[in-house]
Amino acid sequence: MATITRRTLLAGAAGAGGLALAGCRGPDASDVAVRSGSLRSSHWPGRDIHWQLAQQTKDVTTPAPVVVVLHGKGGDASHAFRIMRLQEHVRSAGVTLASVDGGDYYWHARRAGVDTGAMVVEDFLPLVRRETGYHGRVAFLGWSMGGYGSLLLASELGPDRVFAVVASASGSSLMCRVGTPRAAEISPRDGRRPTQSSPYWRSRKNSSVSRPLRGRA
Repeated sequence: MATITRRTLLAGAAGAGGLALAGCRGPDASDVAVRSGSLRSSHWPGRDIHWQLAQQTKDVTTPAPVVVVLHGKGGDASHAFRIMRLQEHVRSAGVTLASVDGGDYYWHARRAGVDTGAMVVEDFLPLVRRETGYHGRVAFLGWSMGGYGSLLLASELGPDRVFAVVASASGSSLMCRVGTPRAAEISPRDGRRPTQSSPYWRSRKNSSVSRPLRGRA
């Protein structure tokens, strides 16, 4: 079984809905660079999709493992750093953080022709590999809508591509309903749940999840 040696970041970000970190002063982040850019995707046509990366800049010999951060409803790529200040934990945890806009589409395909989950997998992850030089398995971290998306994408990609998943306040009721504001927006994929038979899947309503994934290290 692969183990998480970076549990400090993962559990700390997920605890208390993750939002407890907002406004808190954390460790020194002077040697951590937060950079941003945008990408275009056929899975979200006609939009400049913004992303941000937080990466240690000093004493780096090999690329650090990547944690993909998925925001909640009403959020954007900047929330992980502007509000939650997760960059302050990059050095101590030994990871790189990667966050991307997802709109309010719950990180999966919608009838509007948008599939932000596919955008993450097919467009954002390759970009992250190019930008960071890291080509190993990733972790997913998310809260609320992003917690649902983290469980869903980790379940779909499996342990060959994901080493850990952390979901805060993902809510079992959310997984059943997918929280669509209007029934007319429901797509054929709406209502899909992370596969409960997967060895790393777990959901507890309004609680945090931090589990290593079984598979190759």
